Amino acid sequence: MTQPDKPAPDAGRGAWIEYHQTMAAWLEWQDDMDRWRAESDAQAALLRDRQATLEARQDGLEDRIEGVEELSRLFVDMTRALPPLTLTPEHQATVKAMVGRLHEVGGFAYSTIYGDLNAAFQVGKYTDTPEASWERVVEWLQARIDAAKRHQ
Repeated sequence: MTQPDKPAPDAGRGAWIEYHQTMAAWLEWQDDMDRWRAESDAQAALLRDRQATLEARQDGLEDRIEGVEELSRLFVDMTRALPPLTLTPEHQATVKAMVGRLHEVGGFAYSTIYGDLNAAFQVGKYTDTPEASWERVVEWLQARIDAAKRHQ
């Protein structure tokens, strides 16, 4: 909308009425535009503030994620450096009991049984056997106990 042109000084009353009505509409339009600009500026300021807040939060989250990733890498490195979990004390006690049973049933020397067990699981002593091999250890000992019983 453009500002209306002022009529000539000798223009008739109708031209002046139309001018003033058009001028009033133009001024109302300008007020509407000023309100719209103010609202737009306020919304833009809110959006800038919100964007700054979100960017700060994103930066914080990225820093935290980097920290978590570093901890994950350290955890993996540390767990790789750890020796494998060996037989629990309960399982070691069960091995001793089964070795004792094999000694009683088969008459084998303890040192022979433990030596064969260590060789079968490629460890220096049975207590170094990985916990993950527990079921195989029991099967190995039970098979020898069963074979010794059959030979009696």
